[in-house]
Amino acid sequence: MDSRTKHPVLTASFVVLNMIWWMVMAAAVGVGAMHLQLCPVEPKIPVYLTVMGASSICSLLASYLSVGLKNSPVYRLSAAVTVLLKMFSLAWLIAGSYWVYSVYPPSYSGSDRYCHRITYTLAFAVTTLLWVAVGLCLTVCCCGSLFLGQDVFSRVYERFTYNTLNGSNEPGHVRT
Repeated sequence: MDSRTKHPVLTASFVVLNMIWWMVMAAAVGVGAMHLQLCPVEPKIPVYLTVMGASSICSLLASYLSVGLKNSPVYRLSAAVTVLLKMFSLAWLIAGSYWVYSVYPPSYSGSDRYCHRITYTLAFAVTTLLWVAVGLCLTVCCCGSLFLGQDVFSRVYERFTYNTLNGSNEPGHVRT
């Protein structure tokens, strides 16, 4: 029985959340790039948004490429790039957290300690959402490993990526 018919709501939810994340990261790149000079309280906040958005988009693309080319020689390269981008994104999140949270709350008017309202609000929201997501992933993986005695994260990741991209639960199976 095809697993897509078993869990269509999970697959659809994953696809919708993925599309929303693409839009948020594209907005982060655009807002950060447009307002590079509009945050003198912490000039790195617009740069943080731009780089976080770009690295997230590249990471998503590399993830799709590595899953889509499972039996290809390019697989290892794209998987390595994905891991490096995820590690960079985590380090960038830590740095960005310092920049964003250290100036909370900024002034939104024209003093020396101001930051463009949309730029700061987006940076604050993205940073907070990412930390919530990291916390949830760690909680689910740790609790799942303790209670189920298996590597829950890798099984869930494989199931979603294979179902979404290939329509199969079998690693290496590419739907033609």
